[in-house]
Amino acid sequence: MLPIMTPHSGFGRQLTADDWVRAGFAALTDGGADALRIGRLCARLGVTKGSFYWHFSDMAEYRAALAGAWSTLNDERRLRIESIGETDSDKRLAALITELLDPEHFALERAMRVWALKDATVQASVARCDRRGDGPRRGGGGAAPGGGLGGPPRFGLPSAPAPAAPPPLRERLVDFMVRR
Repeated sequence: MLPIMTPHSGFGRQLTADDWVRAGFAALTDGGADALRIGRLCARLGVTKGSFYWHFSDMAEYRAALAGAWSTLNDERRLRIESIGETDSDKRLAALITELLDPEHFALERAMRVWALKDATVQASVARCDRRGDGPRRGGGGAAPGGGLGGPPRFGLPSAPAPAAPPPLRERLVDFMVRR
């Protein structure tokens, strides 16, 4: 699980809004948008509903916080990828492949984009994020006319396992890509 998906633990520790966001990311990747229920999240965190309402006025605010946090994570990932440009091409390609083939990145990305097909707030957040960095799909991304995201989710269905490229496969892919 990504550090951004693992709530901090500790008996008696007061939760933060970030803890709730991490739990939401984990629930979203495990069970899709239907898993984002206050009761389920409270059970996951071992707290009462009062803790949820301390940080969020309702589920709409919480879901908007999740969409915003995902957008921030995507921006941070994009900046990390853009900063790779100072190294040689082999190292740059290896770093790019490692960043993009991370199974937890795939799982959260897929879950957010599937959720965006059903939720206008999430769809708007995904479209804004795609436009800021020209998105993960080079050459456009963003919302299509008529409110769609321009096609089906790129990473499969929520129930599909996140693809994981073992290190030897990554190395073979880098070798293949940089072969002259």
